[in-house]
Amino acid sequence: MGAVFALFAAFYFWTPKIVGKTYNEFLGKIHFWTLFVGVNLVIIFNNIIIFDNGFLYIKYTLESIMCELSILDIKLNKSNIRSKIKGKAGIYMVYNKITGDSYVGSSINLYARFNAHLNLIAASELPLYRAIRKYGLNNFAFIVLQYCEPSVEVCIGLEQYYLDLYKPAYNILKTASSSEGFNHTPETIQKLQAIHKGKLHPRFGTIPSLEQRLATSKALKAHFLAKGHHNKGKKGILASQFGIGGTKIHMYSSNGQYECFPSINAARQFFHVRFTTISNNIDTGQPIFIKGIEWIITSTER
Repeated sequence: MGAVFALFAAFYFWTPKIVGKTYNEFLGKIHFWTLFVGVNLVIIFNNIIIFDNGFLYIKYTLESIMCELSILDIKLNKSNIRSKIKGKAGIYMVYNKITGDSYVGSSINLYARFNAHLNLIAASELPLYRAIRKYGLNNFAFIVLQYCEPSVEVCIGLEQYYLDLYKPAYNILKTASSSEGFNHTPETIQKLQAIHKGKLHPRFGTIPSLEQRLATSKALKAHFLAKGHHNKGKKGILASQFGIGGTKIHMYSSNGQYECFPSINAARQFFHVRFTTISNNIDTGQPIFIKGIEWIITSTER
């Protein structure tokens, strides 16, 4: 726009000298101020992106914001993004360089959130992922608006600030919130399992490279060395894998009581009886006495 103003200035200066007539000074002032105010209003109220020295500035208001990090092509810079955000919390933006639309989010683990976004591109029908499939991942920029301490409350507060500031088009919810402590209904869980099952799973058929396996192993060893394993030292019924893969047991008592166990061993430990007391009476249809109560044992639920 600076060049346009220079052209008009030259026009007003040289035209009277060339044609020998002067223009109406009052109309000239109206033209100047109309153009000046109009141009600045367009700059203020339109989302203008300026790339300067590797940084991304976004002008939604009179203020220009220099981001903590800006990667202009997600497709070619996945590993670079991961290395820069690993172990950090903050507020980020996924920006469509073609349309100017954006998505704003926050996380106490930006590395995990970035990977989650990539895994959902192929399957999710949310606005952001539909746009990525339409325009291509190479036309989206990943921008860290601000790093912060790894606190859910801090992230949500800052995310709400940026939601109000940028009003991103790809965000369905306009209020920042956290899914921590939220549980899906059984019906929703079944739908999600069906959506991400088998060939529909984002990583179906993919085999991690040797570098990926080594990096995962190294990260897990470092994590458990620093924080310990949550199942270390747990045995028997306390172990997380207890009963998995065994014969499922259903037991019905004569007084209407029902008990279900993941394995014969789990039922044995619960009633404090021998293993054969349970195993020899499965699906026989004959009741057995355990602690003075008759029980029918089946391998399938009635």
